[in-house]
Amino acid sequence: MAVAREGWSTELDAEAVRKVVASSEAVREWENSDDVVYGITTGFGDLASVSISKKDRRLLQENLLKSHACGVGAPFPEDIIRAMMLLRTNSLIRGHSGISLEVLNLYVSFLNLGIHPQVPCQGSVGASGD
Repeated sequence: MAVAREGWSTELDAEAVRKVVASSEAVREWENSDDVVYGITTGFGDLASVSISKKDRRLLQENLLKSHACGVGAPFPEDIIRAMMLLRTNSLIRGHSGISLEVLNLYVSFLNLGIHPQVPCQGSVGASGD
């Protein structure tokens, strides 16, 4: 709560960094492989059986982000947004997302510097909470 409400900073520990790097490297390998990997080399949901060409795989990820980038209503208060950012960080450090260490470090730096997005109180969220 101190990070969310009082602006305390946070940092990644060595084990978290190891997990994030390993996961990110695995995703980079899958991205360029012929393996069938849901959401990386295939589509999502009903399109899970559709193979995505190597040249379109990055575009698939960009389009996924764009499809979730909507919302309405007043923004959440800053402490709620900080709590959301901290919870997302806690999820990402488990090493199951494929996020790059560079992006995660930037995310944590934003949290520590008090740089927050405006998050509308109503919006689109994927089934996995993305």
